[in-house]
Amino acid sequence: MIYDLIYDGAQYKKELEKLFPNAKIEDASDEIHRGRVSINVKMKVDEYQRIIMLNGFYRMSLSLLLYNTKELLEKLKIWQVEYPEYFKQEDKG
Repeated sequence: MIYDLIYDGAQYKKELEKLFPNAKIEDASDEIHRGRVSINVKMKVDEYQRIIMLNGFYRMSLSLLLYNTKELLEKLKIWQVEYPEYFKQEDKG
């Protein structure tokens, strides 16, 4: 089970719902963090990270910000080869 917070994600809620159709996506705003959404979805960590990274949400995802940078960079190198079309897009963060 994955639980993540996407900062400034409210404006992308419909896009996140398309990327994660089986996820529970809810407003997670508080007095300090407006527009934050939570994602609760059952899937493999690698698959979740890949979707977040390749769709430009990596700067907004709390779980990716806290993840082991070296390991994530290794995954990123693999994804650049497997999914080159995604690396021509701008990130959303």
